[in-house]
Amino acid sequence: MKKLIGPALALALAGCDTIGGIEYSFDSGSFDDKTKAVMQACEARMHDRGLDAIRSKVELLKSTPDAPVPFAILTNNTMATPDEQPAINLWSRNVETCQSDSRALIDNVPVPPEATQSEVSKLTSYITDAWIEGSKLRVELYTGKITYADYASQRLTLTEDALKAAERYAQDTDEENETHDLEKVETALEPYASLL
Repeated sequence: MKKLIGPALALALAGCDTIGGIEYSFDSGSFDDKTKAVMQACEARMHDRGLDAIRSKVELLKSTPDAPVPFAILTNNTMATPDEQPAINLWSRNVETCQSDSRALIDNVPVPPEATQSEVSKLTSYITDAWIEGSKLRVELYTGKITYADYASQRLTLTEDALKAAERYAQDTDEENETHDLEKVETALEPYASLL
């Protein structure tokens, strides 16, 4: 019987990856690798030529979610024209596809040893709730209720607020539990805030 324990333990550990000190169990690949793959696929969608009409007017996908908005975009006080609306529609559909692909991954973030599923779900909700608000902003841009500058500014505020709220929650909860588990999960989820 002892001879079987070693190989069984090796097989059990083979599917585990570590991210920021948290052990995540996946059948293949780490959470970080899967995040990179989802984000690369999303980035590829943003190279669609149908987006050219708005490419210089919005950040189709922010490489760093809470990075400052480029000056040229932040000072563009024009509204979307009828010629730009199809591009905004395509962009919105591409973002929704990116979010759908991401949702399957972030909804299954393994729970760290010193955390609960509800705590991890709370962290995820800060990102997914911001996605909903980002969708509303794209509708306002499409319908001419806000300018490109307004969109960019409000999008950045949404992103910063979501990331700060998630960080505060993770830090407060970890402090209560005397761990750093949720802070590490929050850091692993940050790239998904760029999908607003």
